[in-house]
Amino acid sequence: MKKTIFGAAVLAAATLAFPAFAAPVPPAVEAMIRAAGDDTETVVRVAKAAHPGSAAEIDTLAGSLAAQREAARIERLKQAGVFDAWSGSGELGVNYTTGNTRDTGVALGIGLAKDGIEFRHKIGAFVDWQRSNGVLARNRYAADYELNYKFNERLYLYALAGWERNTFAGFTHRFTESGGAGYSLIKREDLFLDVTAGPVVQQTRYQGGRMNHELSARAALDFGWKISDDLEFTESAAVVLGGQWTSTTALTYALTDALSSRASFDLIHESEPPLGRRATDTATRLSLVYGF
Repeated sequence: MKKTIFGAAVLAAATLAFPAFAAPVPPAVEAMIRAAGDDTETVVRVAKAAHPGSAAEIDTLAGSLAAQREAARIERLKQAGVFDAWSGSGELGVNYTTGNTRDTGVALGIGLAKDGIEFRHKIGAFVDWQRSNGVLARNRYAADYELNYKFNERLYLYALAGWERNTFAGFTHRFTESGGAGYSLIKREDLFLDVTAGPVVQQTRYQGGRMNHELSARAALDFGWKISDDLEFTESAAVVLGGQWTSTTALTYALTDALSSRASFDLIHESEPPLGRRATDTATRLSLVYGF
């Protein structure tokens, strides 16, 4: 009897000291995780639910592959030239109506980005033009460039230079220069939120020739939510104290890997519009977006 009790105690101690080894990752599951590339989150979750005994090994495999991809990305960025490693999208919206009213309009936009190891570059340009019954109803052009210096994955400094022409807001051109700090409050594969703030200088030439130079403060945010694999919600907004604020809200649906449809709502508010002009201008549009 004593021997039996002693043997059971030894067996229990051995079991506690040497836990069961995790089951290896099934070959088919490993192949799926490797093939998923950057989009491994869903595959890993499903694989762990289907093979709970291999959960630890699956996490180890996913972490190892992520580290390899990150090392390869950094090496590519180190070797990239000035015109390499850019990504972006082009947007086209056109409307033409006849009948009681005859409207023709076009909206063109392009956005480029290069996210390097220390520096991030952003370039944007937009054209919004519309004629209604032979009368110009919208006439806005804008372009900007933003440079970020990254301290880490979340904190960065920014420098922004922009140009805009909007005769329906009362000015023939406006130059904007701003710099300050930015921070990524949320940084996930399916959700992000970046905020920036800093001083801003603007030089505006109004219709009629009057010039205005102004020093103020500027704050902006960029928000994105990938609702599903095919649907994404975005919001970009900026405000200049005592000046104007802008907002672009968009819902983008992927039609193919490169082509998407987009419904967007633009809002532009000028604190001091010219006489006879409204302070707030809005535009709702449907467009096609090509990513590259």
